[in-house]
Parts: sequence; structure tokens; C-alpha cells
Amino acid sequence: TIVMLVLQRRLTDAGTRFADLVDAARRERAMLLLEDATLSCTEIAFLLGYTEAAPFFRAFKRWTGMPPQAYRTRMSRR
Repeated sequence: TIVMLVLQRRLTDAGTRFADLVDAARRERAMLLLEDATLSCTEIAFLLGYTEAAPFFRAFKRWTGMPPQAYRTRMSRR
């Protein structure tokens, strides 16, 4: 549609991609959700839109250098 083409053009002009924005939003939301100890890492993966936990675990490690559970443990010590 026209709206999608305009959005894509504006993102390109800004030097970014829609996938990059989704990735950044997921990263920020994941870090917030990991503060809630009642949510499992698998539940968080699904809340972020992943159909399986493994891709979330890989993405989180790419974002932070550690698995989600290690991040959660480190944050709970603070």
C-alpha cells in the first residue's frame, strides 16, 4: 500500500529499517519483562512475538552478551 511505501522510504531516509526498530523495541521490552520474576523466559519470548523460545534466547544473547536467565539473575542482585 501507499502508506507502507511512504514508511519504508522515510525509514530508509533516516538510515534505519523496520526490522531494526522491532529488534530495538523487543530488546527494551525484554529487559523490562525480565524484572518480573513471575514470568518465565519462555513466556517472555511469546509476549515479545517469538513463536519459539530459542530465537528469543539467541537474540537476547546478541543484545546483551548473556542469556536471559543470567541477565535476570544479575539484575536481581542489584
